[in-house]
Order: sequence, then structure tokens, then C-alpha cells
Amino acid sequence: GDPNSFRNDPVEANLGASLQVDVLHLDQLEVDLSDIPGQLLEGIDVAWSAEFDVWLSVERWRAASQVEAALHTATMQALTAGNGTLAASYARELVARAPLEESGHVLLVKSLAVSGDVNGARDRVAACEQLFSAELGIKPSSAVSRALRAEAVERPPGVSHTSSALTLLEAGTTAVDAGAIDAGIECLRQAVAEAEASKDRQLYGKCQGVLGSALIHGIRGFDDEGSLALHSAVESAVEASDPGTAAMALMELGYVELLAGRRNASAAFLGRAGDAAVDLPELQSSISSFKGTNLADWGRFEDALVLGNESIELAERSDSQRDRAWAMTFTARTLIGLHRYDDARALLVPSLPIAIEEKWLAFRPLVEILLLELDRIQGRDSVQIRADLELVFAGCCQLADPCWEGLAARGIGLTYEREADAATAYRWLNDAVDRCTRVTDTWMWVEAWVLEREVELATSHGHMEHARLKGQQLLHHSAIKQLDYHADLARDLLSGLSPRG
Repeated sequence: GDPNSFRNDPVEANLGASLQVDVLHLDQLEVDLSDIPGQLLEGIDVAWSAEFDVWLSVERWRAASQVEAALHTATMQALTAGNGTLAASYARELVARAPLEESGHVLLVKSLAVSGDVNGARDRVAACEQLFSAELGIKPSSAVSRALRAEAVERPPGVSHTSSALTLLEAGTTAVDAGAIDAGIECLRQAVAEAEASKDRQLYGKCQGVLGSALIHGIRGFDDEGSLALHSAVESAVEASDPGTAAMALMELGYVELLAGRRNASAAFLGRAGDAAVDLPELQSSISSFKGTNLADWGRFEDALVLGNESIELAERSDSQRDRAWAMTFTARTLIGLHRYDDARALLVPSLPIAIEEKWLAFRPLVEILLLELDRIQGRDSVQIRADLELVFAGCCQLADPCWEGLAARGIGLTYEREADAATAYRWLNDAVDRCTRVTDTWMWVEAWVLEREVELATSHGHMEHARLKGQQLLHHSAIKQLDYHADLARDLLSGLSPRG
């Protein structure tokens, strides 16, 4: 009823304070998540405008992803509060919206178990296994069935819950640090159960925080269980006035949301982590680095670079060489996105000896892959690059890290592209996508970076149908995961424009 809402050319929106736009509030939990049926602008179809059709597809996916992110957060919060019934209602909606995403099934099984419906939880495990087998030809990860289990601890007679929890915490942490991940995590799960029985909220929060971190970094497919532990850690740490545990757990939650492409949630957790860590310089570099990485994934490279440089400065004030290597490497990735290749190399060159000296096997491949990516961009001999990448690729396969495998396979494929062997390049790029998507909680940016090159390869060789197919896949993935730069690139292609480099 307001004729001044939309004026001028180009159109300007002048919305009064009394007008609420639903799509602008999708990331706020105050929205009634059960009252968002259908999709954005359902029923609208403007067949005569290809550009509008592509724009609407992107916005529909983006809106749907925001609703799913809000449902995910609401389920986590309800589970942390012990309200399994409410959590199950959110999780059911999450599964209905994204039936082939494992995360919703994990949360629904956990919610039903917490609510006391153990039979219902078992039925959900079976239903998930049947669905994944029929639709994907694979089984879900063990995280789905693991959500049913409760911890049982056998404590030596006469030993207090507190002493048992502390002993298990130390044993579990030592095992994880030594690479015995499965055994260490089982110890940490038992430490959590003992700490809960001790009624010591600070100890319980610390145990949950260490467990959550170990699950996220140690076992693929267990980010949801790790996130639940971290939510509990935050709640307990706040109650116990333990800012260190709270900041660490919030930072790790921000990291999980970053990997999953839930940008607003990641920014919110990392903002809270920064507030909690104001007197904890040992965490500030990592928090700034995660903030920058989230923005870089989002496509906001200039803002990401500011935070990346800040993370390097903070790391240099600390005694942690790992923090320094991490900050430099992820800032270098941002510089590559800005095409500042010499500046990126200047940060990666000193990062590699740190990773080697620290025996940081889980991190070293990323530094090596990015250095070899710069070699490729700057014209080094492709045969030598491929030989070096094959060594890195073999190491990544030994680590069974799907992200690094995918990135290394991408690089190998691009060496074949330079030699005009398009068929082999396609095989490697397809293999790269398969590798980085074989589990559910990988770094979502990796898939987009691989698909981007496959789209450009197909375009440059005139295979437009293949380019459009992969472009649609890239557009869908990037819109859902808020990888805005990659979404723009795919949208340019599908609108008949040349993709950007």
C-alpha cells in the first residue's frame, strides 16, 4: 500500500520500519521455523528472462540453506538444553528438507534417543541406511548409528568421579595427540560421563570441549557429535565462569560452521569467541584467521585479507609456530583469490618449514598444494609440478584426508590441461570431486574450487553442454553454501556470459 516503496531507475527499495521482509530474517531463530513452507517465491516462473530465472534459482537455494542452517542451530540448542522432543521436531523438518544430508539424520537419531524413544531412534538409523543405499549406493557413516550410544564407564572402586574424569581426560588427550584417535576419543567420551557424574561444571565443560575438538579434527563424519559436545562446553563454561573453555569451544563451533558453509552462524560464533578471548592472546590469532577464512569463502577477499594480516600479527606475538604457519597459509589462500601471487608465495615459503619441523602431517599438504598452485599459475614446468603433486597426493591418500586429496587431484588434472590433454584432465577433475565429497563434513570451498576449474576447462574446449551441467552443479553448491564468488562465476556462465578467471 506504499507507492514510494520502489522508485527510480535503477530501482531503489525504500521500505518503512513497519514492513517486515521474511527473507531478511531467515537466519534469526525468532522466526517460526515450522511456518516456512515451500520455497522462495513459489509459483513464480518468468520464462522469458533467463537471467531472472538463474537469479531466482540461486536465491531459492540460498533461502533454503538459511532455513536449514537455522533448523540445525535450533536442534543443537534444544539438545544442549536436554529437550529431545523439541529437538526431534526441528530435526524431522531438517531431514525432510535435506534428506540426503547426513547431518539431519544424526541429529534426529540423537534427539529421539535423548527424548527416550530408543526404538524410534533405531528405526531412524535403519531408515537412513535404506535411503542412502537406494539413492546414493552407499551406507551412511558410523556417526548415524553412533548417535544411539550412551557412555558406560567402569570406574575403579573407591575412585571419585572427579579423579576418574581427570585421569581419562589426560589419557584421552595424550592418545589423540599421539595419533591414536579412536582410543583417545573413547577415553574422552568416558571422561565426559564421569565429569557429568561429578557435578563439577567447569570440569564437565573442559571435558566436553576437548572431546568436541577431537571429534571435529580427528574423525571424518563426526562434526555433529563434536558440535553437540562444544555447545555443552560453552554452556557449562559460562556457568562456571571459565572464559578459556568458552572461547575455545565457540571458536571450534565457528570453524565447523565455516567448513559447512553456514556463514552467518560461523560469524556469530567467532564473534562471541573473540569477545570471550579478549584476555586470551593464545586464541586470538586462530579466531581472526577463522573469521578471515569464512569471509574468503564467502567471496569477500578484501575484508578477509584485513583479518588475515591481523591473525599473522597476533601469531607473531605468541610462542606458537603452528599459529603462525596456519595464519600465513590461509592468508596466502586469500591473496591467491586476489591474484596477488608473489605476496602469497612470500607467506607460504616460510610456512612449509614450520609444518615440516612441527611434524604437522595433517596440515603440511595444504601448504605444498598452494605452493604448487602458484608454480602452475606462474608458468613452472608442468611435468615437474605433476611429479611433485603426485608425491603430495600419495601422502594425502595415506592420511585419508578427502579435502587434500581433492585439491591435489585438481592440481594434477590442471597439469594435463596445460599439455592439452583434456581427456586426462577431465578424469582427474572428476576424481577430485568424488574424493572431496565422499564424506559429509568436508570443507565446502574445496568442491567449488574443483568444479570451477572443470567448468572453465569445458568452456575453453567448447564442450558447452558439459560446461552447463557442471556450471549448474557449481551454482547449486555455491548458492547453498554461500560461496558467493563461485556462485557469481557460475551464474555468469549460465546467463551466457564468459566465466571469470
